[in-house]
Amino acid sequence: MGRRKELIDASPENEAKARAFMSWYAANMDRLRHYVRGSGLEYDEDLFTDAFLRAYDAIGRRGTSVKDNVGYFLQTYRATFLDSKKTPIVGKVDERVVANLPASDFDSDTYEEVVETINTEVLEYVRESYDEVAVSLFEIYVGLSPDISYKRMSNILGIPATKIWPVIGQIKKDLVKRFDDRRDFLLSGVVGF
Repeated sequence: MGRRKELIDASPENEAKARAFMSWYAANMDRLRHYVRGSGLEYDEDLFTDAFLRAYDAIGRRGTSVKDNVGYFLQTYRATFLDSKKTPIVGKVDERVVANLPASDFDSDTYEEVVETINTEVLEYVRESYDEVAVSLFEIYVGLSPDISYKRMSNILGIPATKIWPVIGQIKKDLVKRFDDRRDFLLSGVVGF
């Protein structure tokens, strides 16, 4: 079983508690960002989203009881932040892309650097071009990719899949047009395609 906690109680009651936490989180995001910045930890938007997903999962699927939402979220952010420092995040590598590169010129460090640069550019573009709801949906989708579906997102977020897929689909189409010159990297899983 390792460090992962076993699924204890994915009951409707716990799912309702997780949705209530999500509503609270949505209403208090700016305040939470302020607290994180003031806590002495480095603020990172991706880690902020990861911390929310981690907290949501703990409440909804493991039955974690939360008495102080602010304290619990800040604790979760801290754990997420520390975990990110332990294990470096490496972009997903598609073997088809690697196979198309000349062997003598391929440098895995350079490839990972390019992947990370494109990841950053894509997320910056999405954040500048779309509203907060669309950005949040996209970040959740990318963060859980490839193990996510619109139906699963719908269940996690408590909103109809018909509200999710048009937003994600539009962003994906836009990204393919915008980053056409680097399409092989995009489609290789950099942003969950």
